[in-house]
Amino acid sequence: MLLPPSLSFDWKISEVGIWLVHNKFKKYVSNFKAQGIDGTELFELVEEDIPGRVGVTNKAHMKKLWNAVKKLKYTQAEKDAKKEAKKAGGKKKKKQGEWMVGSGWEGLLSACRGSND
Repeated sequence: MLLPPSLSFDWKISEVGIWLVHNKFKKYVSNFKAQGIDGTELFELVEEDIPGRVGVTNKAHMKKLWNAVKKLKYTQAEKDAKKEAKKAGGKKKKKQGEWMVGSGWEGLLSACRGSND
């Protein structure tokens, strides 16, 4: 199953469902749909939303789902940083663990990298 090709924060509710199925969270698709969680809403989720808003109560599932959300945010931030660097007129070669500056996503990257959840 292919993930939607568009930017993940532009996903429709159905595309969030595809992402959930791809990440082995098929049983929670109806929860996300009932809450109207599209790509924008997915990016606004915080860890506390997993049991409260989304209704995932199994602790192992909560952790796995939150990690998948963080990974998606991190991946999107990386794409955005590359896109902005390209717009700025050149590619900056990055060393492992180094991120391009000026993406507007540095705080998100730091939060994703610094969390051990």
